[in-house]
Amino acid sequence: MSTISNMPSLPPDPGLEYFFEACRKGDSEAKAVTVKQSAVRALADASEVTGLPRDNFEVWEITKKEFEAFRLSLGRSSNASLFK
Repeated sequence: MSTISNMPSLPPDPGLEYFFEACRKGDSEAKAVTVKQSAVRALADASEVTGLPRDNFEVWEITKKEFEAFRLSLGRSSNASLFK
């Protein structure tokens, strides 16, 4: 029987940051619908925002700089709620 004291622990968080954008499949400009720090969350939010099934989107990893630029551009628009 395992107890908390003898269970293996996870290594400390390495501090890695990942950022993802969800785009419509076949979008020649790959315009992001939503950007999140989780690929699954980006896909789910893109589906929720557009009302389209999740398989209509592709998820791409982006840089922190691209993430911040997209986030700032949404801060000036009515879609700022995408980051909540």
